Amino acid sequence: MELTSYDYCGPRFTRKALGRRTYTTTVELVIGSPKKRGDALERNPFSLDLQAGKDGRVGTLFLGSAAITRAPGGDRRYRILTYWRLAYSDGRLSGKLVDTHQSEGFNYNLFFGEGALAPCGPRLGTLPRVSGVAKGSTLKGSIRSGKADLVLRASTTDGLFSFILHFAGQRRSPRR
Repeated sequence: MELTSYDYCGPRFTRKALGRRTYTTTVELVIGSPKKRGDALERNPFSLDLQAGKDGRVGTLFLGSAAITRAPGGDRRYRILTYWRLAYSDGRLSGKLVDTHQSEGFNYNLFFGEGALAPCGPRLGTLPRVSGVAKGSTLKGSIRSGKADLVLRASTTDGLFSFILHFAGQRRSPRR
């Protein structure tokens, strides 16, 4: 993963890059049938969930194509929240994050980074922070014959991080 960190401490509080870091991490990609519960059905060719890094540690990334929730107001019906619009043809995948669902309080695509303890004061130390992945982030590559080769280009909704994640892997049999 190539990660660039930013702050808003440039002239007139403009965004400026603080630094870039490249590192290797574990990635788990789960592809399955479109998510469905009751009458609610994900409108992608398949569901996609990705986790890079260790649960909740700095550098961890969670992505999900959709999530299932109950409709608001005590309605007992289920509702699909679609985050990514995915297209798949001849082994080629392309996807775009089209909705963060931040307004519903259900932001599922998250990045765990570090931010300055005090604004514009990185010398005072840092704190872990969770940022939503921004609308417009893209996922492209190939998935075929049990192998995946994907590139994610994304930034966060707060503008503090941008990253490129290159994932190359193959299907693993479930542990028994």
